[in-house]
Amino acid sequence: MYIDFDPSDENSSLGKYLKSIREEKEISIEELAETTKIKQEYLEAIEDDKYDVLPEGPYLKLFLKSYSEALDIEYDKLVSYLEAATAQAPTKPVKAKPSGKKPKKESKPASEEEKAQTLKPVVDIHDKSKKPQAEKQGEDTKKYLMIIGAVVFVAFIAVVLLIILTAKPAAEETAVEEPEVQTEVQPTEAELEQQRLEEFLADFDSLTVAIYPATQQAITVVVNDNPQTKLVYPERVWRVTAEDSLFISMERMDDSEIFINGFALVLDTLNLVGEHAVLFDKTNWVRYVDTTLIETQEE
Repeated sequence: MYIDFDPSDENSSLGKYLKSIREEKEISIEELAETTKIKQEYLEAIEDDKYDVLPEGPYLKLFLKSYSEALDIEYDKLVSYLEAATAQAPTKPVKAKPSGKKPKKESKPASEEEKAQTLKPVVDIHDKSKKPQAEKQGEDTKKYLMIIGAVVFVAFIAVVLLIILTAKPAAEETAVEEPEVQTEVQPTEAELEQQRLEEFLADFDSLTVAIYPATQQAITVVVNDNPQTKLVYPERVWRVTAEDSLFISMERMDDSEIFINGFALVLDTLNLVGEHAVLFDKTNWVRYVDTTLIETQEE
């Protein structure tokens, strides 16, 4: 008989609840790992309520989504249990497994509202404090170009004024009125490039992703914070449209082809497997595609 979850009971936990249902249905942890395509160590960590060993990002909710389908449990019920469990638990916020990277500074203890926000499927990776280095360098270059342009413009005006002042006496002697010199400020190359980019993005009101799988595998697409997991097969196309943002997570990298708004995603520079944080939205997706490779395959 399974053990129900009671947030007011200190001996009750979400992990024990899931484990009791799995055992009642006589499903081994190995069979559950094979069905959900989730590592066995992650399943054991969830049943032991050890959330700190799970990867960061939307994975905890995605794992519970697979749990609900495999054990025939209502997904919304598991999410409410998870929120109740994290509200009661005195533990620290979920952290990613050590990956050899430099440790991040410890933050102050989070409130219950902040803890709930850490469980959102998609993390806002476009915070101004987390801009990619290349984007920061681009902004610095733009500032330098604007400063140089301003200096050149001021120098040009000074030269024009000097010419007018020195030519005025000669104009008075000959009684010939010199035409007034008018100057026109030309936009910089950076400003023209930004204008072209904005005109290009204006043609796309949404994000449409088309996945052409090379092998059979499970792929998760988080559309507007709503996760969708599908087992894809070769020679079949999975096409999804998002109004604001989308997040792609593959079981493994292979020769699959992915197109966003009809342009090929450059997979050589992206890692869509495991711990990654690439959130495509209506302003940044063009940085990850090759605009010379256009979707031409027929479904």
